[in-house]
Amino acid sequence: MQKRYLNINVYQAFQKRLDFIFREFDNIYVSFSGGKDSALLLHLVMEYKRKNHLPQRIGVFHQDFEAQYHVTTEFVEQVFEKYQLDIEPYWVCLPMAVRTALSSYQMYWYPWDDKRKEL
Repeated sequence: MQKRYLNINVYQAFQKRLDFIFREFDNIYVSFSGGKDSALLLHLVMEYKRKNHLPQRIGVFHQDFEAQYHVTTEFVEQVFEKYQLDIEPYWVCLPMAVRTALSSYQMYWYPWDDKRKEL
């Protein structure tokens, strides 16, 4: 695919992308880890929604690994509270294996294992 320059800045290009997304889709979801990149994305989506007086709620998906920093969890809670009237929050823990780079003995760790609830 060949690059095509639009003669607009990144923010303007993002606004055009949001125009398309909100025009074409009934349901819009944002994955929100609590990190700076997904936080910026969520804030920009919410700014666009409010600026354009759009009534629909935005689905916000946060996967809790139960192994994140306490301040990250607090930040996620603050953001969910800030946008509570405009979002449909999904805060989930899933039984899944995650590849680990920290152990020579185990290839995977389980951030939430429904078979080991005592942990």
